[in-house]
Amino acid sequence: MPRIRRLEIRGFRGIRQQVPLLLEGKSVLLFGENGTGKSSFVDALEKLFTGRVSTLDGRAQGLSSDQHGPHIRDGQYPTRIAITFDDTSSTVFDVQTSLASLPPQLQEYIEAARENLYILRRLQILDFIESQPRERYDFLRPFLPLSGIEAMENTLRQALDRTRGEVE
Repeated sequence: MPRIRRLEIRGFRGIRQQVPLLLEGKSVLLFGENGTGKSSFVDALEKLFTGRVSTLDGRAQGLSSDQHGPHIRDGQYPTRIAITFDDTSSTVFDVQTSLASLPPQLQEYIEAARENLYILRRLQILDFIESQPRERYDFLRPFLPLSGIEAMENTLRQALDRTRGEVE
């Protein structure tokens, strides 16, 4: 499975000059003081994969990632959001990249990311922590393939019901 080696951002939200975030194919937890750019990195990934930023687009009348995403001094710092994959060619993907120009495995990766973005925001984590155990599947469903677990639970439930019936 492809992994992201590097994310580069310039002229987006609070990031003016080009800043790389080295992921090296690993999961990342961003933490820090308010105003240090954590959300800018997350929003940039979401913008790159889906073309929108959920915290801006559709949130309030007049807010949009196209209008409010670029840095306030965007003339001096034109927006660039790009990821470099860990494949043998170190393929770079940005908003101008045509999917057809990518290797098939990366095309599949980008398409999957567009359908279901695997980014957990602080509010989602807090909602999960504060939820009742029976509600937690609903929070996890967008991020984990739970259909296999649900099928296994249903099979076990049916077996339990059959066993109870035989015992009676």
